[in-house]
Parts: sequence; structure tokens; C-alpha cells
Amino acid sequence: MPICCSTLSGQGPPSEIRVATPPEQIGVPVLSFNVDDRTSEETAAYLAARQIAVRGGYHCAPCAHRFFGTDKRGTVRVSPGVFTGMNECEYFLNSVKFRE
Repeated sequence: MPICCSTLSGQGPPSEIRVATPPEQIGVPVLSFNVDDRTSEETAAYLAARQIAVRGGYHCAPCAHRFFGTDKRGTVRVSPGVFTGMNECEYFLNSVKFRE
């Protein structure tokens, strides 16, 4: 189980992060989220500048975006793998908070 997903589901995301992945699917190694009122592209670019590989946008899923209410800005997807360690997870979680 990827540590990043279990970290977010175990303690809940910080208040500025809205997780679109349904709670019963958190074990799937894809987490879809937005940060505050930022566009998915802005969040993806911010994380990419910090060497975190994510994808921002609509992900060929317009019906899913309508369902989650993200049809105006899409979501950011991160897909941690089995080799994703706690250090990477902490770096991701701290980076996604947009602290500068």
C-alpha cells in the first residue's frame, strides 16, 4: 500500500486540500485532489518545480469531473508506487500545502 495514500486517508487531508478520490478507493494507487481554489494546472506546475511527478487536468473523465464538481478546473493526480518511501510522502505532503 502506498504510504502517501494511507497517510492522507489515515489522518485526513489538511484543510486546504480537497481529495476527490472516494474514501473506499483510497487504497488504489491514484489520488486525485485539488488545493484551495488553485487550478489543477497551477498545482501541478508548483509540484513539478519541486520534482514531484503529478498530472493536472481532466484526465479524459468529464463525467467523473461533473460528479465531483471539478469540471471547471480538473484535478491533480498523484500515483505513488510500492517504492515510495516515507521521506517522499512527507516531502509531498509538505509541498502540497503551498508553504512559501
